[in-house]
Amino acid sequence: MRSIEEIYDELNDLAASGDWEKIETFLCGCMDRAKEEEAYGIYLAVGNELLCFYRETEQFDRAFGLSEDLLLLMEEFHLEESESFACVMINTAAAYNGAGDFREALHFYRRAVQISERKKESQGLLARILTEMALTMPKTGEETEAEGLLKRAVGLFENRPEDDGDVLGRAEADIYYVTALSGLGEAAWKREEKERALAFYEKAARVSGRIGENAGTKVLWENCAVLARMLGDEEKEQRYRDASAVCPPSGTLT
Repeated sequence: MRSIEEIYDELNDLAASGDWEKIETFLCGCMDRAKEEEAYGIYLAVGNELLCFYRETEQFDRAFGLSEDLLLLMEEFHLEESESFACVMINTAAAYNGAGDFREALHFYRRAVQISERKKESQGLLARILTEMALTMPKTGEETEAEGLLKRAVGLFENRPEDDGDVLGRAEADIYYVTALSGLGEAAWKREEKERALAFYEKAARVSGRIGENAGTKVLWENCAVLARMLGDEEKEQRYRDASAVCPPSGTLT
């Protein structure tokens, strides 16, 4: 049985080649071998990768069946309060989201939140869940609660230790941080709280910029410029437009 590191290396190579059929065959084969050798840690880790694959390729029925198998196995090993269990719940929620069953998605997000709230070392993961959950809530008419979750997520991201060591790495955390800030900016803009919206968008643009100047960063700076113009601040508007100009346009690879 290959180590999980060797499996991830080969999976990354297959993903780079874009051969999706081989990815599924490879992951299923690894799970079969892990089950035969009772290497359940590897079985669960690879299973979660396959769950992500089914979600991303919109094979939702397979995703739901695999999720049930993984969750039942973890319950058998008394892992239902683990970070790994929460990660499977998140991927399951995302699959239901993709399938358009938003209420079922929220059910899984809420369970994942309950697990992560009890683990001080999982604050980055908790912030991610809150952000994804907040983006789902408007689809079920829960916009007010969604904004509260985004505020909570931003607080967690801003107070997250550099070396907290949870499953959410710094770069990935910044992506969700930008998403949460942008969501708060949009909510403030809808209420015509332009100065507040500008503050959120500017912070989001700066965080996005430290990940790497990209098309998303460009859009955020452009939003800042529009708000500055609406507020009558020509100096800020020009500064934001200058910042936007150095970012690649949409569709450009960096």
